[in-house]
Amino acid sequence: MQKEMYSFQDKSGDELTLRPEFTAGIMRAYVENGMHTRPAPLRLYAIGPIFRQEKPQAGRYRIHHQFNVEALGEEDPVIDVEVMSIAWDLYDALGFKGLSFMINSTGCRECRPAFVQALRDYRAAG
Repeated sequence: MQKEMYSFQDKSGDELTLRPEFTAGIMRAYVENGMHTRPAPLRLYAIGPIFRQEKPQAGRYRIHHQFNVEALGEEDPVIDVEVMSIAWDLYDALGFKGLSFMINSTGCRECRPAFVQALRDYRAAG
């Protein structure tokens, strides 16, 4: 993460770092403000600019706007569907067409250990 930090000294000599992403700040607020005591799942969002220091790759910018949705305190995969639904509804309201979701999963609690072991075996063989 350090390489992505956009840090610099301003004209008055103060050290500044611009936000590289949202999740860390949301998690910090969750912990520091005792939000874990609230009923789960706790749904939080952030919207705004984020910044990257490294030289942008083709089609990328040092500053772009992003929206972020976090659902904390729930392990049921249905919460993931809820978050995806929020994104889908937003894109639909903005007029985007021809969108699709590509879903990736490590499986349920019962089948996940075998899936993870298969990935480890594949990686070790490769």
